[in-house]
Amino acid sequence: IKNKKLSEAFAAGTAAVIAPMELIAAYGEDFMLPAIDENAVMFQIKRKLENIRIGIDADIYGWNTIIDCK
Repeated sequence: IKNKKLSEAFAAGTAAVIAPMELIAAYGEDFMLPAIDENAVMFQIKRKLENIRIGIDADIYGWNTIIDCK
C-alpha cells in the first residue's frame, strides 16, 4: 500500500456480492485507491458470479440451490 502499487481492492461476500473499495486505512494512514474502470478484475469476477447466479453460466460447483416455495 505504501509504495502505491495497489491497483484495486474489493470485498466479496457469501451471497456472491462484490463491492469496490475507495480507501484503505492502514499504518495510521488513509490510502486512496484509483478509480476502478469497467475492465477491472473486480467487475470481471462480479459479472461471472452474477452469470452463474442467474443461470447464464453453468454452476459447476453446485453453489446455487433451487428452493420450492409452494
